[in-house]
Amino acid sequence: MNFGGKREYLLKMESTAMSDIVFILLIFFLLSSNFMIQTGIEVDLPTEVAPKPIETREVVVTLTKEGDAFVNETRVGLDALEPALAGALEKAASKVVVIRGDQATLFGNVVQVMEMGQRAGAEGIAVATQASSGGDGNR
Repeated sequence: MNFGGKREYLLKMESTAMSDIVFILLIFFLLSSNFMIQTGIEVDLPTEVAPKPIETREVVVTLTKEGDAFVNETRVGLDALEPALAGALEKAASKVVVIRGDQATLFGNVVQVMEMGQRAGAEGIAVATQASSGGDGNR
C-alpha cells in the first residue's frame, strides 16, 4: 500500500540567465578578437578608386622610400630578398606575393621584387593600394 502517492519533482531551468551569459561571452569575444589589420612598417601607400580586398595569407613584401625591403615584417636586403621570398612562399598558405611600396619607392625596385617573386615560385603578384576618398570606381 502506497499512501503517499506519486510525487513529481519538476525542475524549472531559467533560460534568461543562461542566454545573458551567452550574449555577454559573445560580445566579449567579438570585442577582444584580433582584427586582421596590416601593421608594422610605415609606408605611404598609393590610392586606388575601387580597391579589391586582399587576404592576409599571402607573403607581403614592403618597400620603403629609403630603399629598405621587408618580407612579412622581417628586414632583408634587396640582394637577400629572393631567398627570403622563396622561404616565405614555402610556408605560406597562398603562393601570392603582395608588394606594399611607398609612393616614393623607385619603380625599378618594384619591378625587381616582381621578378624575384616569379623566380621564387609565386603564383601571383599583387600591389597593395589605399582606397581614395573620391570617385565611383569607374575608369
